[in-house]
Amino acid sequence: PDPDRASQAETDAWLARMLAACEQGAPGKLHLHAEYDATWYQDDMPFTPGQAARHGGVTAVHSWVFNGTAQRHARTSVPTEHHAAYLVELCKAWADDPHRPVWLQEVGAPAPLIPPEHAAAFTEATIAGALDCPDLWGITWWCSHDVSRDLADFPELEYGLGLLTNDRRPKDTARVLARAAAREHTPPASRTTALVVPADPATRSFCAPGGPVFDAFFRLTADGARPTTVLDTRADDKDHLAARGITEVVTPEQVLRTPQGGTSS
Repeated sequence: PDPDRASQAETDAWLARMLAACEQGAPGKLHLHAEYDATWYQDDMPFTPGQAARHGGVTAVHSWVFNGTAQRHARTSVPTEHHAAYLVELCKAWADDPHRPVWLQEVGAPAPLIPPEHAAAFTEATIAGALDCPDLWGITWWCSHDVSRDLADFPELEYGLGLLTNDRRPKDTARVLARAAAREHTPPASRTTALVVPADPATRSFCAPGGPVFDAFFRLTADGARPTTVLDTRADDKDHLAARGITEVVTPEQVLRTPQGGTSS
């Protein structure tokens, strides 16, 4: 690889220029950009959460539990089954629009961390968690078909991520998604409990697997609190909180020093 190093100022200018060109070429259409989860988790990633949540028409998140989540917590844990919902809610902390739509643009069931025989259950739990997030724009499952074994040099997990086999036979994961797509869905209620996250992009690792924000979010989730997130710079902004329907603000320190089961609201 030959990476082209860039500063935050350069990536910000590049995004503005690219999205302006998209709007000029297709006025009034939905234009967006997307990065993988290092944007939210890696301290030195040039593309920042603020850019992801403020440039373009929607915020896009990519949820892959092979990022340390499934390795730390196993396939049936709350963090693994709700990781997609976590990213949907985490990105909202940086958005200026209190109801900015979020696209769960990539999510899948990667083997061997999610074994094929458990992929349908993981899919069902992941979809249910994401659909409980307000302002979800859509979900794109990765991917449509397994990669053919005739094609060499793909990472092993890529060969089995499809909803359909390479010869177009639907898997159980496809049936789960088909049932979810066929159901009517009412908009979920606001998430009234907000977990404070640091606004400084140099501390994004706090939000990564093993970080205090990550652990506190899933403690709250396990206790049934349906958390969202808010920047530390907005935690006392009553207008911002009210616009998002937030009535309670807690810090990771407050959550993690509370015994399990004592954070539900």
